[in-house]
Amino acid sequence: MNMLLTIFQKIRKSVYMFLYFLDSKVLKRNAEIIVICYHDIGEEGGFSVRLKDFIRQIDTLKDLEDHMEGKKKIKSPSFILTFDDGYRGILSTVPYLERNRIKPTVFVISSKVKEKGQNDSYLSLPDLKALMNKGWHIGNHSKSHIPLTGINDLTMREEILSSTQTLSESLGTKIRYFAYPYGRYNGKVTDRLSHNNYDLGLTMDDNTFDKVTNRYQIPRIGINKSHGFSEFKATISPSVIKFRAFAKKIGIGNLFSILMDLKDKSYD
Repeated sequence: MNMLLTIFQKIRKSVYMFLYFLDSKVLKRNAEIIVICYHDIGEEGGFSVRLKDFIRQIDTLKDLEDHMEGKKKIKSPSFILTFDDGYRGILSTVPYLERNRIKPTVFVISSKVKEKGQNDSYLSLPDLKALMNKGWHIGNHSKSHIPLTGINDLTMREEILSSTQTLSESLGTKIRYFAYPYGRYNGKVTDRLSHNNYDLGLTMDDNTFDKVTNRYQIPRIGINKSHGFSEFKATISPSVIKFRAFAKKIGIGNLFSILMDLKDKSYD
């Protein structure tokens, strides 16, 4: 399995670097704005990123809503920073982000949000309040992190509406953004977000966006430990973004994620 994953990574890097060269040297184009998605920050887990690598990768953060509503013009290329799941490891990024005036959005699983000391793997309620005081936004990532496609209305209500109410009451603020678990969504799910007055729904679709992008289908680029710095720079190139979307569409991207997940579990 490790050998197969290594082969996948080498092929992926070769493709990315070629497409990056094509964009930067031949076509001379950049992606205007992308949303980057991280999960955990730390040494363990394939979907985590080492703090030093994270610091090297992150450049700037701009406001998505103002751009989409035409209130603010964002110069290209720019990045919007998000974290999914609400792992406590992301607290290590706070000093760096604070120094650089970057204020991300963290999407939490409401059932994992507990009082301090009750679940050390995830951000506690006091942690979230402290981040909010620093200007971070808190978004909803559902109640229990199950795929929302194919579930009945009652379960969807629990996963979206009930979890929103729980977070709003616990944090004392309106929850305006939702990130789909595993990036999976359909028309029924986006309609539910619209009905519940969410401002934005974020996917894991690989793409750039502009003011005409559906606000309930905001694309994001997932970054993990397998992306070295040169590959990270290539990842945000327009041709690479399109390639990633194509790979997911035909199942290659999903297979890579499965291999990463199996590798993590083999070390548990």
